[in-house]
Amino acid sequence: MAVTQLKGSVFVHKASHLYYTPWVFATNVWKPGASTYDIVEILADSISIEQGDPETETVDWEFGDTPLMSSTTKGERTVTADCIDMSFDIMEKVFNWTRLTSGSPAADVMIAEGASGEQYATMVITFHSTAAPIIVLPKVSMSAKTTLGTFKTSTGSAQIAGTALQGYIDYGNVNAETEIAYLKPSATQAISIANSATDAATAANLVSIGTVTAASNGEWYLA
Repeated sequence: MAVTQLKGSVFVHKASHLYYTPWVFATNVWKPGASTYDIVEILADSISIEQGDPETETVDWEFGDTPLMSSTTKGERTVTADCIDMSFDIMEKVFNWTRLTSGSPAADVMIAEGASGEQYATMVITFHSTAAPIIVLPKVSMSAKTTLGTFKTSTGSAQIAGTALQGYIDYGNVNAETEIAYLKPSATQAISIANSATDAATAANLVSIGTVTAASNGEWYLA
C-alpha cells in the first residue's frame, strides 16, 4: 500500500475582515438583505467558530454488553466575535437595537433590542494570507448580546454570537447546502446565499453578498 503525505501548509490565521449580512423576511421567505457590512473594530482573538461535542444515545442489550443500536448527533457549531464599536449604525444594523429619530433639530435615540424573534445573518471571514481559504457561514441564527462595563481599564463591547444552521451557498460552478464552507479564493467570483436549495431555484431568493476581489498586496476581500 502506498503512503501519501498530506501537507498543504495552508494556515488559517490573522483574520483581515469580518463581513456581516443581515437577513430579511420578504414574500414569505428568509433571505440575505441587500447590504453587507465590513465590521472593523473586532477585539483580537475574539473570533471563534467552535463545534460542540457529539452526543451518542444507545439502546442497551438485555443479554450482553454490546448495545443493540446507537445513534450519534453532532454538536452545534457556534460563532462569536467581540465588537467594541458601539456606534448607532452598528447597534442598529448588527445588534438589532431600535433607532428613534424625531424633533427639530433631529435627536437620535437608541433603545435595546427591537422586536424579539428570529434574526439571521451570513458571516464571512477573510485572512491576510493569500493562500488561506475564505470561511463562509451561510446562515447563522443570531443571539447577540451587549456588555457595558470596565469603562476605566477597558471598554464596553457587543458580542456577535449565533448558531450556524444549514444554508445554501453558490460559488462559481459549485453549490451546496451546508453550515460552513471553505472557499478557495478566486477573483471576480460572487458568493451567493439562499435559505435552501428549494428557495434558490427562484432567482430573487438567491442573493449575492459580495464578489471576491484581490487587493494590491494580493490579499482577498469582498466588494
